[in-house]
Amino acid sequence: MKSAPPRWLLTLALLAQTFISAGTFLVAASAMKLLAPAHLALLRFVMASVAFAALLPLLLPRGARLPPARLRWRVLVLGVVAVPVNQGFFLYGLHWSTPAHAALLYSLTPLLVMFLAQRGLGERLSARELLGALLAFGGTTWLLAHRGLHLDRGLAGDLLVLVAVIAWALYAVLGKPLVAEVGAVAATAWSYIAGTLVFLPLGLFLSRDLSLASISAPAWGGLVYLALLTSVVSYLCWYWALGYLEAGKVAIFTNLQPIATALLSWAVLGEHIGGAFVGSALLVLAGVWLVQRG
Repeated sequence: MKSAPPRWLLTLALLAQTFISAGTFLVAASAMKLLAPAHLALLRFVMASVAFAALLPLLLPRGARLPPARLRWRVLVLGVVAVPVNQGFFLYGLHWSTPAHAALLYSLTPLLVMFLAQRGLGERLSARELLGALLAFGGTTWLLAHRGLHLDRGLAGDLLVLVAVIAWALYAVLGKPLVAEVGAVAATAWSYIAGTLVFLPLGLFLSRDLSLASISAPAWGGLVYLALLTSVVSYLCWYWALGYLEAGKVAIFTNLQPIATALLSWAVLGEHIGGAFVGSALLVLAGVWLVQRG
């Protein structure tokens, strides 16, 4: 059995995943002002799948580039959960919701993952971990409420995002055994490509009016971010850490995403950071610390 990498390196990968995902809410919302959700989904999935297909021969030996027959059904299920359901519902949900609402719903991920991991993986859920998850969720809710939650856009978008959140939690828990068996690169690439192939007929039908020549440079920039950073780099960081840590200890970093978004908005857009940010950040950090020690 291969030895685990240093804990600091796993934490660094999860922090990278956190900041990439934090930017995803903002980039996706901006990109959907320029592209229809179906067009954005199709191009994002295809671009990311091409990137994964290019990585496989570079990072895996020849005999390990395709999933063996005994794993194909599991890979297919993970692919459907990760791509059409998680990412597809997220994009459509965000189209009718807001980045703040989506971030708040995604902050439920650790609690869902802990519950599913306890049932499906036999991972122990201690009182310390549960308290940490609740503290982190409370801190996230405080921050997002301060930054602005609105109920005037209806519940349709929020419900779609909630489906995406449940799918992401399932992707973490169902994928952990596959990562342990074949590694993060193979598990991530195989499942993503499989999910894209399942989505492709519907995506092509919904995007039959798509004209690549009409896509603006800012829209292409958003697509590159979502496809290469969110779908490739972020997913690889997530599954790589999941191969060595309990699912709940990985998922708790999701609660840091709104904090990271606020920091990015401060650094890039000059938005004000006040007492609410400091208080909520301390709550989230305390929650993450408790889960890591639980």
